[in-house]
Amino acid sequence: MFTESEQLDVRYLAHFLNQRWVVDRTHHLSAGVELPRVDWKGLSSLSIAFPPSKASQRAIVGVIEEARRSAGSASAHLGAGRRAMDRFRQAVLDSACSGRLTADWRATRGLGEWPTEKAATACAKVQSGTTPKQWWQGPDGIPFVKVYNLVAQELDFAYRPQFISPALHHGAMSRAEALPGDVLMNIVGPPLGKVAIVTDEYPAWSINQALTLFRPSAKVITGWLYIYLCSGISVASVLNATKGSVGQVNISLTQCREFELPLPTIDEQNEIARRVQGLFDLAHRISAHVDATSAQVDRSWQAVLAKALRGEVIREDS
Repeated sequence: MFTESEQLDVRYLAHFLNQRWVVDRTHHLSAGVELPRVDWKGLSSLSIAFPPSKASQRAIVGVIEEARRSAGSASAHLGAGRRAMDRFRQAVLDSACSGRLTADWRATRGLGEWPTEKAATACAKVQSGTTPKQWWQGPDGIPFVKVYNLVAQELDFAYRPQFISPALHHGAMSRAEALPGDVLMNIVGPPLGKVAIVTDEYPAWSINQALTLFRPSAKVITGWLYIYLCSGISVASVLNATKGSVGQVNISLTQCREFELPLPTIDEQNEIARRVQGLFDLAHRISAHVDATSAQVDRSWQAVLAKALRGEVIREDS
């Protein structure tokens, strides 16, 4: 490794060290530490190729930094695109929950305004969970869901799965049972507003005290419960009505049972769910394109960086 800094432009060195392969080679995870740390032995053994002329080094730096500015501008626009998709999804939920999304559907059927009913009576069950005193290691255990298993408004049990015994599930923790089709929402934050539909991966689940389940009934389908809870309207109504709600990070089971739930007809609930799914599928396709483009920008930036540092953009005798 060359150490005479007067012969090496510091910005050239910084860009060299910023290459992906250098980062991968010189960083590692120490035992028991999740954050990567620099492997100083690996770093000190790196060989750095550079043109002997500082003028050439600076010319290469100029090319790299222009490419970085272009990549940064593209990334900023892609970030704006992601935020636009987030706003679009929220607008879809707001439109669905206000009745605007299916106003045409109701008009053709001569239907009027939606009635409302408290969640406690509209749902077959509204119940929070509890915490077990011991865990179960056997293969036939009951999956136990925590708030961290609600990811991107879906149930992700692959992350740090835990189980309880069937005896405990059917005994002391029977009130915490969740079934496929139930809708879960966290009531302890921050942040509040995590929502997920219980899947049929297991025939029965159990939930902890930081989650509340809303069970569909003859009055309300899973899809409508999920859409309404994802909108955040119910949580916002509680926080707005609670004095000193600034910074409030939890709500109670009682407040969940008091949610005023709009009740379109079952046919309209199904139509709302169908339309929302179609619009969300569109947003997902656009978001996937944005993510793919973002990855391409990163690859292109790394390619320019590597090419410049191999001397393929500036001639030494130019």
